[in-house]
Amino acid sequence: MIRLLPSVSGKTFGCSPIDLVKELRQIRAVQIVATSNLPVKSVAEQLGYDHRRVFRRAFRAAFGIPSGNDRAAEQSDRTS
Repeated sequence: MIRLLPSVSGKTFGCSPIDLVKELRQIRAVQIVATSNLPVKSVAEQLGYDHRRVFRRAFRAAFGIPSGNDRAAEQSDRTS
């Protein structure tokens, strides 16, 4: 069954299992950053990242902005 996972995930989601996990982590990261005041370290830990730096790098690669900037923009929108 495990051997079928790459084939099934590729056909169903159009990506590898690892890419699917990365994408789901980033979606959750955006949700947490946008709706909480947790420090980046706490967000990274919740998502299973061992190091804050790795989380920040992944967030920036996925969205083109640092995780802290996303939170600042979201809070600015709420106050406007």
